[in-house]
Amino acid sequence: MALSPSWVNQLPKDLPDPEIRLLLACSRPRLDEATREEIRQRAKGVEHWDRFYRLSVCHALQHLVHRALSECRADQVPAALADAMRRDVHANAIRNITLTQELLRLLQLFRSHDIPVIPYKGPVQAEPIYGATPLRRFDDLDFIIRPRDMFKVQRMLLENGYQTSGKPLKLKNKTAQLPRDQYEATYMRTRGSLNIEMHWQLLRRHSECGFDADYIWSHARPAVFRNVPILDFPPEFKLLMMSIHNEKHHWRLLKFIADVAWMLEHQKNLDLDRALDLAEGLDRMEAMLKTLYLARVLFSAPLNARARQLIQERPRLELESALLRYQIFREGFRLPGFSKWKSILAGEREHFSSEPDASFKTYLAVMLTPQYVDRNRIPVRLGGRWEWVYSVTRTIRFIKYWTYLHPRRRRRLVDFDK
Repeated sequence: MALSPSWVNQLPKDLPDPEIRLLLACSRPRLDEATREEIRQRAKGVEHWDRFYRLSVCHALQHLVHRALSECRADQVPAALADAMRRDVHANAIRNITLTQELLRLLQLFRSHDIPVIPYKGPVQAEPIYGATPLRRFDDLDFIIRPRDMFKVQRMLLENGYQTSGKPLKLKNKTAQLPRDQYEATYMRTRGSLNIEMHWQLLRRHSECGFDADYIWSHARPAVFRNVPILDFPPEFKLLMMSIHNEKHHWRLLKFIADVAWMLEHQKNLDLDRALDLAEGLDRMEAMLKTLYLARVLFSAPLNARARQLIQERPRLELESALLRYQIFREGFRLPGFSKWKSILAGEREHFSSEPDASFKTYLAVMLTPQYVDRNRIPVRLGGRWEWVYSVTRTIRFIKYWTYLHPRRRRRLVDFDK
């Protein structure tokens, strides 16, 4: 199957709709004249601007959408929606400035206490990719620390106005053992408006994607952020972490996939072959390729010849990605019914040189395969006959979403069609 930037236009006819097509076009990392004209044309076909705004907010892409619609001067955009996005961008810019200033203050504080840290995600990751941080929303600050420093870190933060969020760590001395079922601790300041997360692991110890602490620190390199010396990761390792982060969230949020697309487009010193080697060494090649594939078909991200070849050699990966795209764009992220799922695969057939039969058994396997977030809900790793517990957890989460979270979300929506 040949990958092309127009592949997203060849999705099944009932998916995506005009609102989704416009959302994807506005979020592409390259805004050339052809893309601008496409945005203008797609804006003419949008009927439900309230749903378009809701999708952009749910996937945290309203800042990219506002940039694209402003540059393209799409006249069809309702004034109320344009004003709402403008307010979102302005509020996000103020928050990002506040968080960046706090990041610089904390870096100085860690340095004065002789505590090595690695700023992770947030402004340090956004600026090399997006250039202007208002294009990317980040809600907190993340740091990676060594487990042996957690006692000093917690004492330092509590002495400087932070308080623990949730269950506090009971660390009586420097040699106290960290909880085995935790990999991070959250602290907040100014009534919760400033949150920071201190990671001694990137994921839970029992997860299939976990990193050893020594392995993480072995990839740290000296760098500079806003004229401040820091420790940072090379772009290849960042891309690997972003792929695993997408896998952790089951590729549900478009903003995480867009991050990868923007990195592939704008991070000029990125060696994609090196990133693929890192993924292969950690047995995370499937997660890496699925993330790259979705970044390509959804946001026209550039891939090198090796990545395209590896994707072509895995037709099942393309099928799973087709189902993921369907789940991403369904409200509530529910799985489709079996008959609908068969029609999706039938629509995909013409793009594949070979394809396994779409059977009820295959659908059940996809539906019941534990998501990574389910595994994180289980305190210890289960296996064999107890795997069904993951599916039960998944069902409970869906029920919680549809009976509690989803109705609350809908009440907060703004109808821009009135």
